Amino acid sequence: MRQAVTRKVIEELSLARLWPRDIIEEFADSYVEAVTTKPLVLLVGSAGTGKMMWTSVVAQALGDAWRAVSARPACDGGKSLFGAYDAFLHRYRRTEALDFTIDALNEFRAHGLAAQRYHLCLCGLRTAVAAPCLAPVLRALETPERQIRLHDQRDELKVGVARTLFLPTNLVIVACIDDMPGGAITHPTEGNLTEGNLAKLALRFPDLHLSPNLFAGGDGRLW
Repeated sequence: MRQAVTRKVIEELSLARLWPRDIIEEFADSYVEAVTTKPLVLLVGSAGTGKMMWTSVVAQALGDAWRAVSARPACDGGKSLFGAYDAFLHRYRRTEALDFTIDALNEFRAHGLAAQRYHLCLCGLRTAVAAPCLAPVLRALETPERQIRLHDQRDELKVGVARTLFLPTNLVIVACIDDMPGGAITHPTEGNLTEGNLAKLALRFPDLHLSPNLFAGGDGRLW
């Protein structure tokens, strides 16, 4: 079954003409296996090599939902990917990552194990901030409840969101991390997400820059 899906992905990626065919064939199987079997995938490589675009094309080939979110503002500022409670306004400040996760959760509640897969692509993560930024996600995935604490307010209706966020099994989070030594994929629950062992949890993206002519900026970078 996965081989058929991988062949479809390879054809879709080849039609995009953004990467050489041999690179696509070499990397596609590992990536498809990761996003179809694991809740968290760390996709690492040099900036501008097309990590975000790769995740988009693969999700489309799989018939899955996909959303790219810039993780840099939240992670560089030491904030949560899923927003925060504003004590002054007595409301919760939502983020794109939170809204997309809730969409995936609603899909899961409606269709259960037959729910469409949702790919949340976190773009622009730097190695130095990836560990603390992704730690709450990993902690949630290491428990049967798979929940992230959002706030401690009693009146959830007034706040605008529930106190906890459930990470549904049809959600796969793909963190695109720039400039980190590569390593083999392992299941996220095999160790704490620290800067020292990020490489053990990662899938190395081919270090191949895209053609500058594909982008208006002319420098070949995707973000």
